[in-house]
Amino acid sequence: MTDQDMPVLPAEEAAGEAAMQDWAELLVERARAEGVELTGDGGLLTGLVRQEIE
Repeated sequence: MTDQDMPVLPAEEAAGEAAMQDWAELLVERARAEGVELTGDGGLLTGLVRQEIE
């Protein structure tokens, strides 16, 4: 998906989207730095999904 494909968002919503993107990038960067797997059994994303479902 390119920037041209993205819908136009109101400023507040766009700021929230940018903040969420920044948070996600930091989370993944930290996990990689600490040697945490992102997927699979015991992985960061797997754990986040499980926690959200519960």
